Amino acid sequence: MERLRQAVATGRLAETVGAAEPALPLYARVKAALARYRSLAAQAPSWPALGSPGVVPGEVDETALRERLRLLGDLDAAAGAGPDSADRPPGLGLAAAIRRFQARHGLAEDGIPGRATLAALAVPPAQRAAQLALTMERLRWLPVLHGRVVAVNVPTFRLWAFDLGQEGGAPLEMRVIVGKAAGTPTPAFLGQMHAVEFNPYWNVPRSIAIAEPLPKLARNSAYLKQNDMELVMGDGRVVRTANADALAGLRAGTVRLRQRPGPKNALGEIKFAMPNPMNIYLHSTPSRELFQRGRRHLSHGCIRVEDAAALAGFVLADPARWGEAQVAAAMRPGATRSVSLPAPVAVVLFYATAVTDRQGRTLFADDIYGRDRRLAAALRAGRG
Repeated sequence: MERLRQAVATGRLAETVGAAEPALPLYARVKAALARYRSLAAQAPSWPALGSPGVVPGEVDETALRERLRLLGDLDAAAGAGPDSADRPPGLGLAAAIRRFQARHGLAEDGIPGRATLAALAVPPAQRAAQLALTMERLRWLPVLHGRVVAVNVPTFRLWAFDLGQEGGAPLEMRVIVGKAAGTPTPAFLGQMHAVEFNPYWNVPRSIAIAEPLPKLARNSAYLKQNDMELVMGDGRVVRTANADALAGLRAGTVRLRQRPGPKNALGEIKFAMPNPMNIYLHSTPSRELFQRGRRHLSHGCIRVEDAAALAGFVLADPARWGEAQVAAAMRPGATRSVSLPAPVAVVLFYATAVTDRQGRTLFADDIYGRDRRLAAALRAGRG
């Protein structure tokens, strides 16, 4: 507060506020996007829906659709802005513009103005500006980061891995699967990754073991064998038969359930270890088909990554010893192997329904966990 008083007294308020802003390039990009959407909200305060809920693609007013996409920047970006762009006949570049809009909003990129696309087009710029403002608020909470970073933005189901020490290096990017909105949401937190575990065991968390496998074990004596699972007794003994005593111990927490490495293992071939009290980590998965879904909040809270091999190579940071071939060899079926990282890697599990990418596109996502709504309410209460 004293620093602000001095800034006002010396006429350096703008400079002081600017110096306090996060140095992250993302913060500057989001700030610029916020200014654009606020300007658009002032320019077009009336933002009617382009069709009724039951409208079919052929019934959409193409002229209105084209104008909406032009205002949002998708039509000019797709068709190529120029002095003659307003004179192009309707339909030229329209499908490409719709696909660009869909890509920015996490929708199926089919170029067709279907129900979900029309709903996203109906969201007014003022609401999008509010989403961007919440992202800026959350970015202010982050500490200064250095070195290699793995960042997951939960609502957009995306992971980026980048080295802050390398200027201009393109980040590694991939799709992820996050926690279910109902019951097991992925938390937002900052942690450190310390090791990569190849061919890991899956030690089933007790809450999951009681809710899901335990009833099946009670009904099916072959469940452990069918799922490559085993029980670890309190004295360390491993048993593969679920008798009544073992089930009672599992229920009481004195017996652990784990899944052996192999093709059925829920963690896949790689686990990225980052100690935390919530037992959240990143890992691969045998269920590759799930990455094709648009809404990927499907896990028990951990992060399933699309390209675990590439991420392992990034965090191990030693191309001579851990190139593609060496990582692939370590992923082959075999004994569990834990490899310590040469230096801890910061892991940021972030929640932002509005961000910008390095190409300048503004990306929006649904508030799958309702956290935007709660943060906005808290900020309003704080101002009141």
